[in-house]
Amino acid sequence: MTKVLFINGQSDRHWIESLEQTALCLGESLELADHQHLEGVSFQNYALIIIDAGAVNNPISTVRHIRSCNSQVRIVMVSSTPHWKQARETLLAGATDYVRKVDGREAILDILRGSLFRMREGGS
Repeated sequence: MTKVLFINGQSDRHWIESLEQTALCLGESLELADHQHLEGVSFQNYALIIIDAGAVNNPISTVRHIRSCNSQVRIVMVSSTPHWKQARETLLAGATDYVRKVDGREAILDILRGSLFRMREGGS
């Protein structure tokens, strides 16, 4: 079972529940971390980390910090209002994907399947 971490703040509870249910359907373990309490998180324990771009103060430094702790982890930035500049900077900082934060289990399933499939295939 792959461990997945979702870094959020005051995210929509409905979206978090959809993410949890979708991860369970794929046989994945989902844990939540508040963006204000990342100091004690061991990023080595996760294969996939999803970050809500709207929840963190500085998405680029958050990605860099996670990448410095775990060079193998897949990092997916989700944003309700994606911006090309932020996407480019986030990817250059070490994120493996930057996607629109979509509603619905099918859309979330696509995000998780895509990230987990590329991870298992050894792709970036």
